[in-house]
This record gives sequence, C-alpha cells and structure tokens, in this order.
Amino acid sequence: MPVITYECVSYKKVLMNTILVPTDYSEAAGNALHYAGELAMLTNATILLFHAYPLPMPAGDMPITMVSPAELETENKIRIRKSGKEIIERTAGKINVEYRVRPGNITEAITSAAKLKKADLIVMGIKGESKLSRVLIGSNTVSVMNRTKIPVLAIPDGCKYKKAGKMVLAFDYNDTIPKDLLATLKGFIHLFKSELLVLNIVPPEDVPLFDNAIAGLMLENSLKDIKHTLFFPEGKDVIKEINSFVELHHADWLVMLPHKHKFLSTLFHPSNTRQMAFHTHVPLLSLYD
Repeated sequence: MPVITYECVSYKKVLMNTILVPTDYSEAAGNALHYAGELAMLTNATILLFHAYPLPMPAGDMPITMVSPAELETENKIRIRKSGKEIIERTAGKINVEYRVRPGNITEAITSAAKLKKADLIVMGIKGESKLSRVLIGSNTVSVMNRTKIPVLAIPDGCKYKKAGKMVLAFDYNDTIPKDLLATLKGFIHLFKSELLVLNIVPPEDVPLFDNAIAGLMLENSLKDIKHTLFFPEGKDVIKEINSFVELHHADWLVMLPHKHKFLSTLFHPSNTRQMAFHTHVPLLSLYD
C-alpha cells in the first residue's frame, strides 16, 4: 500500500448565497423546503425554488385531450409560488425566495439550474419507509448526487431542522480526500461550528498494519484546526454499523463522498435491498470533488 500524505489544508469558506430547492409539491419536498428555510435564515441565503415537469406525450392512436405546454407552465408557476408563499410566511418574511419552472428531465433540469444559477447547496427531500435502500435507490435525489459537484443535502421526510452540531464522515482512513474536497468539508464544519466524527468501519478479519496507523496520523494532522475525533470500530455490516454509530452519538448530519465511498456501490445496489437497515432520520450531505 502506498504511503498516504495529507497537506495541511485550510478550510474553504462556504458561502450560502443561493440554496436551490427542487419541489414536486409533495410532503417530502415541503419538509425539505422548511429545512432549507431555516438554513437560509441562518446563512442569509436566497432560496431558489425549482420545479421540472415532463411534457405530455401522446400514446397510441386514441385521441386524447392534452394540456398545452403553456398551460402546464402557467399551472406550475401558480403552484410553485403558493409553496414559496408558505415558506415566506413560515419564516416571517425573513428570507428571499425566487422561482423557476421548466420542462424536461428532472435530474438534468435540477443539475443544469443549479449550475446556471451558481447554487451553493441543493436541498432535496427523500421519502419512503425507514430503509435507505427503499428511499434512495433509483431516486432523483441520488441521481442528482451522482451528477453534480455542488453539495447536496438530502432531507428525510419528517426530519425537523436541528443545528448541525455533530457531523459524521463515514470514510476509509486508507483512502485520501482530495485537497479541494477536504477544504470544502472543513468549510461546512466552520460554517455551522460543528464537531466532526470520522468513522472507519474495520472488518474483524483485518490485521492492523503500520501503514494503517500512518494513514490515521496523516488524516489527524489534516483536521487539526477543527474539532474532531477519529473512530475505527470493528464490524462486518458497514451499513448497520454506520446507522448504529449515528444513533449512538446523536449525530445531526451524515457526510458522504460518493466517489470515495466503497460501500456506496453496495448501499445503492438494488440486489441488496433486503439487507439495508439505514434509517433516514438524519440528513445526508453529499460532497463531490
């Protein structure tokens, strides 16, 4: 195994000028909007409320009455402003809300709008039962996470806003975090004045190596300017262990690095649906370099 080195990286100041919140007018989307509203008040950000809708396509030879694109746009403009009015009233007019509706593929529309509007964070709702696999596999939220470099915060249905005092980063110490990504992560820690708990699940059969210790020390050094603790409990079921850790330590957010998480391929694989036991009461922050 190659020796892993971490530079002493300063944190990148995370600006919250614009928070993009996609909505489909569902309860889960409304809950995510309420959460984003609290973040906007905390950071003085503008909320960009966004809705993408598919255009109706005729099927077969049967004549049907179709709603025109202009009618669809008008209807969605009315609905999205109604949602915006609710969050403005909920926050006593303390936040600014902008609106955008457009036709097209949902994932593509969200990622394009976020890039065009230079969003600093995308806040999306997730809905389903209490198993992450049933909620996230194939969902628009995961699709967006995998296709944008803008941070994505997924809010479970029913999750109420709470200060992100503790963030758990589930990570393999023997991997490296790119410098820019590490700076962004530390920027979120500074922004919310959080404590970082870095979690590495170690398979029981693994034999500790000198290189493992070196990797841990290097990561420790890179995080010396923020409040943090490193954990490396043993466990065979990574998902179960992360879930237990989050609950045991009363964590507020879980942080994921999609391109670095070896367990994500397992987490999001449909064939493993029955094995999932990852409760969705904790918001998931996805950071992609």
